[in-house]
Amino acid sequence: MLIGHPDRGVPGLLTAGSWAVLVVLVAGQQAVADDAFGRLSTVKCAPGHCQLEAGITGNSADFGHPAVTARPVSHAPAPGSNQSDPPAAVPANCWLANLDGTCLETGQQGPQPAPQAAQHQPTPEAVARQAVSQLRLPSPQIRMNPDAAVAQVVRVPTWMWIDRTDWRPVSQRAEVPGVEVTATATPREVVWSMGDGGSVTCAGPGTPYSSRFAAASPSPDCGYVYRRSSAGQPGEAFTVTATIVWDVVWHGGGRGGTIRGLESRAQLPVRVSEVQAVVVTGAGSI
Repeated sequence: MLIGHPDRGVPGLLTAGSWAVLVVLVAGQQAVADDAFGRLSTVKCAPGHCQLEAGITGNSADFGHPAVTARPVSHAPAPGSNQSDPPAAVPANCWLANLDGTCLETGQQGPQPAPQAAQHQPTPEAVARQAVSQLRLPSPQIRMNPDAAVAQVVRVPTWMWIDRTDWRPVSQRAEVPGVEVTATATPREVVWSMGDGGSVTCAGPGTPYSSRFAAASPSPDCGYVYRRSSAGQPGEAFTVTATIVWDVVWHGGGRGGTIRGLESRAQLPVRVSEVQAVVVTGAGSI
């Protein structure tokens, strides 16, 4: 295929059946074009001149070059061609060039198209979201006193805490080519929903009960007092829910940030009994 530089006003290839000679200052080059009607046009270039011959009947192999299809100098895509494929760029100040961008006068090739844009690189924030989605936050193991396997007692302080193994930072790393992010979730508080409509928010995991505390003493940091029994509830029990609230700090790819309010939770049925007091006189009668 042959094209002329648009700034030089070079005409298109001559129509089939016509003859012409075009002389320019050139170096040694040669190209062949097929006019799609069984005729060939050639450009034979030698030091000092270039000759264009149009409408020659023959085969492109006779000229030592494969034939290509001619098209107008205007660079408009030919009918049926891929409209998205622009013509190759022609070197500046080139009078006559092939469609691959090679100038027939100098043998130079025009500017090459920029390489296809690299695949979109995920941002550190996007990779951080991926790391957070892969975090495996532990569900809290609920502990209570009196023991939840027995029963709580109305108006007697209940101690709540979660297993210490659940109160620890949890990390996860996510990586894509060129970006690596680490996200670390740290427990902030535990929200207890006691099942009777009441709730308690504890700043830590709670204090486990032990015999060093008085039996009726309240928890120093995470306790509750039931005001009514669980009689009449499904299974005769309240459903206690412990929710650990986590804050996540991530860093990587030269960036960093915080994601607050992730949650992990567990539930436990808890029976609450009401103990009726009986007044006994000094004589031992009611």
